[in-house]
Amino acid sequence: MSGMIRDWKDAFWFVVAALLLLVFAAFAKMAWLPAEQLGVGITMALAILFLRKIYLARTHQDPGSRMRLLVLVLGAFVVLRYILWRIQYTVPTLNDGVLNFAFGWILVGAELIAIGIFFLGAFVNLYPLRREPMKLPEDRSLLPSVDVFVPSYNEDRDLLEVTLLAARNIRYPADKLNVYLLDDGGTAQKRGDPDPEKARAALARHEELKALCAEVGAHYLTRERNEHAKAGNINAALPHTRGELILILDADHVPTVDILENLVGQFLANDNLFLVQSPHFFLNPDPVEKNLQVGESFPGEYEMFYTHGQRGLDFWNASFFCGSAALLRRRRLEEIGGISGETITEDAETALTLHARGYDSAYIHRPMVAGLQPETFSGFIVQRVRWCQGMIQLFRLKNPLFMKGLSFGQRLGYLNSIFYWLFPIPRVIFLLAPSLYLVFGIAFVNISFPRVLTYIIPYLMGVTLVANFFYGKVRWFLVSELYETVQALFSFPVVLKTLIRPRGATFAVTPKGERLDQEFISDFARPFYWAIGFAFLSVFAACYRLVAFPEDYGQTLVALMWESFNIIMLMGALGIVLEKPQRRKEPRAPAGFSAELALDGARRPVDVLDISYQGARCRLAEPARLGEGAKGWLSFLNPVTGEHVRVACEVRNLRGNDARIAGLRLRPETVAERRAVVAAAYGDSERWRRMLMSRNRHVGVLDGLRFVLAKSVSHAFQHLRFRVRHAFRRRHRGQLQKQA
Repeated sequence: MSGMIRDWKDAFWFVVAALLLLVFAAFAKMAWLPAEQLGVGITMALAILFLRKIYLARTHQDPGSRMRLLVLVLGAFVVLRYILWRIQYTVPTLNDGVLNFAFGWILVGAELIAIGIFFLGAFVNLYPLRREPMKLPEDRSLLPSVDVFVPSYNEDRDLLEVTLLAARNIRYPADKLNVYLLDDGGTAQKRGDPDPEKARAALARHEELKALCAEVGAHYLTRERNEHAKAGNINAALPHTRGELILILDADHVPTVDILENLVGQFLANDNLFLVQSPHFFLNPDPVEKNLQVGESFPGEYEMFYTHGQRGLDFWNASFFCGSAALLRRRRLEEIGGISGETITEDAETALTLHARGYDSAYIHRPMVAGLQPETFSGFIVQRVRWCQGMIQLFRLKNPLFMKGLSFGQRLGYLNSIFYWLFPIPRVIFLLAPSLYLVFGIAFVNISFPRVLTYIIPYLMGVTLVANFFYGKVRWFLVSELYETVQALFSFPVVLKTLIRPRGATFAVTPKGERLDQEFISDFARPFYWAIGFAFLSVFAACYRLVAFPEDYGQTLVALMWESFNIIMLMGALGIVLEKPQRRKEPRAPAGFSAELALDGARRPVDVLDISYQGARCRLAEPARLGEGAKGWLSFLNPVTGEHVRVACEVRNLRGNDARIAGLRLRPETVAERRAVVAAAYGDSERWRRMLMSRNRHVGVLDGLRFVLAKSVSHAFQHLRFRVRHAFRRRHRGQLQKQA
């Protein structure tokens, strides 16, 4: 603890000194020539690059708080130098025209939002906390009782079965652990729906899931009415359960066997604790990764938040509830009437309310659930728009800046998590800005090309290098911009609407378990057609302006370079909305253990390469001819539980000319066998940790640029080729119909 206090003092005085330096540098009258200004900007950017090189040369992963502070101070100098110059010298006045003046300040406002996101994120990540699990006492009577809640709305039986079986596999005293399925799809309200068909479906679901719970050893709970979505579902279950702690799992979040062993200890050490959050980990790629075919070495979008964001928040006692993979103390929840439900981000709202009451939270960075991300771009947008809407609601209805009881760090931590979701505003404005000038002549910035080199280039270099320094292992260059671009066109109207009317939001359930049997273009593609068409029109307009208005070449070149960047992002968006097939319903987890395959009276040693609840891929020790549909047994020592497992299987697909690779359909018959297969497939948190670590490699700015550029161009052409081919096929079918 004393070490932390010493670091706090060092950080405090370092920040005070840095702020004084920045204020002096920003507001002092600078009598430098433009060439010297260029030197200042480039020097600051090179200094950040030099510190990044030192960091990468180190053997340990954490660059240390002092180096982070130094990089942030240098980055802040470059950013503040740029924005002060922008406001003072480049914004059009009313003498330049009302439209130019208005759009000039709109663009500055967008830049200020982006800079605010940059600074808040860097502040939160100054001191990422590396908290380790605490060992549980050997006397099991000292352990608190735990209820596992699995809220469900419309998920199918097979998906729920896997999660419930995994919850029953959790290593914890049986008399202190209860698993509950909270079914919001079979409520009395739904079973009594005026539509007979809907009522029959709800009743069938109700009976089916009750039978499933009885079979696997879980408890089935439902309620009278569907009120307040997930928050209402959980709160309805609280009076019917008694566990001192509550583990909340999304319906598709399959827990590892050690999840409680790693989380419960924090509650025994700190009675003031209300929450221990762990990261969400996903086995399947999101639609951006899937449709751009980025490969397994690419860090998922969620990794930046869970690897850096939550650790940074944890230092400020501001890590918050993320809806799943979290353990909460019941009596703290009951103190505030259960899960909060004023906004549709009930998880973050609950954490904010309890933090304001002076209670603590903790974050353990060890993946202990395996979940599913939305399979389609439309599902992805539904999910992200809900998150965006909920966080804006939180800002409007329970603004952490003015909420009593929060510390300074907590206020800025929550503000960072909320403020990020304003990104659609600057992103849409940045997409429109160069086109407005090139096509309509709205000159919302007064700039010469030499000033681009003097101020804008050092600014872009500085921001890019700081982001790469802080997040380079989990977020490659331009990847954030690509994700934000594909979301912004849909989130932008939602942000504006929620800022004006924060109580109008409704909870939309994210679709899961979809299957894509063939390639198709998403229904959400149309806005990107308009955007990229307008962008290419702007390029032609730029060529015209360079000839017709040579005196404005500086502004035209800046706008043209900016538009070129936008076109790269929009080409990436076209690649993303071309949905690639995903025929496998259950993503496989890497396995890496030995087994024995018994088929047709012969026993063969195999290596299990990957496994899911219903299937496995194996490599035979010796090439062999296996018959499609041959039935037998797969026997192995469960790597998670240490028990021997024997499960019926069937050969389902053979890998072409490779006679050593075979796909198996697993057919566990008893509940014990099904639990054993689930444990072998999803029960090992160390496997998930290794998968994350293998993707955490530092990728440089140029490598990131090449990656995004190559993916955007190649997949945009795939989209175009598919569209042309589809048009010809449709035309051909039309001709055949006419002839018939």
